[in-house]
Amino acid sequence: MTRSTPATATLIASIPDVMADVRVGEAARAAGVPLDSVNTDAWAAALAADPRPAGAVVDLSAPGAIDRIGAAVAAGVPVLAYGPHVEADLLTAARRAGARRVVPRGRMMQHAGALLAELLAGSAADEPSRSEDSHADEP
Repeated sequence: MTRSTPATATLIASIPDVMADVRVGEAARAAGVPLDSVNTDAWAAALAADPRPAGAVVDLSAPGAIDRIGAAVAAGVPVLAYGPHVEADLLTAARRAGARRVVPRGRMMQHAGALLAELLAGSAADEPSRSEDSHADEP
């Protein structure tokens, strides 16, 4: 299924792991949406950009990840967060901060394209939060 996104749609990301950043970036490019990796100092400016980002991807291992999720949600930017499946408290904190979707790292790396497509589709529909911690093969 092919989905169209506005030419100005952009995703922002806080992903400190270079290999994960590359994988998520490739999935975003395949979806036709640029992914801008943003460091801590530039996060607020990226959220205030015009046009506003279509979504944000946050690796929960990034310093200040929960604060970044909160800032994105406050700016009206939907968030896809991921982290280690053994860090249940961290995954819960991401949900409580308002992340639209929270998944284990393995699922993110395996299904990045489908999860990004879902995030982008949801940014237009403004649907409620959905979080999963299981290890099923489906995104």
